[in-house]
Amino acid sequence: MSRKLSAYSLSLLMFLEPLAHAGTLKNCDKDGLACEKSSFEVGVTALYLQAFSSSLPRNSVNGFNSTSFLNTDRTNTSGYAPWDWGGILDGRYHFSDNNDLSLSWMSYSVGYRATDISHRVDNFGAGLFTTDSISVGSGRVKLNSVNAEFGQTLAITPRSIVRLFAGVQYLNVQKKSTGYSYSVFATDTGPAINTGSSVVENKYDGVGPRLGLDANYKLKGNFSVFANSAATILLARRTLSSSGKSNNSSRYSTLRRDIAVPELEAKLGLSYSKPLANGTASISAGWSVINYFNLLDDDRNNLTLSGPFLQGRWVG
Repeated sequence: MSRKLSAYSLSLLMFLEPLAHAGTLKNCDKDGLACEKSSFEVGVTALYLQAFSSSLPRNSVNGFNSTSFLNTDRTNTSGYAPWDWGGILDGRYHFSDNNDLSLSWMSYSVGYRATDISHRVDNFGAGLFTTDSISVGSGRVKLNSVNAEFGQTLAITPRSIVRLFAGVQYLNVQKKSTGYSYSVFATDTGPAINTGSSVVENKYDGVGPRLGLDANYKLKGNFSVFANSAATILLARRTLSSSGKSNNSSRYSTLRRDIAVPELEAKLGLSYSKPLANGTASISAGWSVINYFNLLDDDRNNLTLSGPFLQGRWVG
């Protein structure tokens, strides 16, 4: 995680270094749009996101479940919704009457783990029987997405600017989970021991249309607030590979199917821009939420990524 943070921090410093050499602002139009008919824009964003999904570990300590007076199950499960670093690299070409073409790449990877300890007491009529078990699971989710967009910027008021865009997104998601279980079941003839292990790999490759809106409202002193939103519907190919062992038996399976994965995302934040002799440098910070539907494991789970971001941008 420290290597990821250092890489994204270095990229931000490279883009913000021109702030130390402030110059004069070029004459722009009255609506505050691009100073020239054509220009290039580059940006880098550091993300710190928390991953939520029903297929990832949940926090539950000292849970208790009773099916009857003598049938009891006490569990102690430790898990967490994991945080990790990610990043976005994007470029944009402005041309004609406030039109633009943009290309962006987002990368995010997060690991997780959980431990489940269970003590169960059952009444089968002939007496009480106990089962003690422990399960350990771990895994990692890797996500990469590429967006290609065409945008049109409109000045609603002298302070309000809106960018409408349409394009296409490519998405690649990989989730690998490993698990190990050990249980001891007390019987009349002595304890019975069961062991098991499993490896499950899910891979998604999808592409689909994308629509969105970026809204910006100018404040005093080169500050502005912004709200960005986008929606995508991806047609994805899911490949599921699983293998496992239980005592002396083994199993292997592979499944492929096509699914639809809708995606919604939103950003809200504050930015500061500094006009310079050869362009404009800006820094932005805020909160980002991305939600993928029908993703991971049984195709009915959602994957939500939520957390703060810091962005550096240069327009010249």
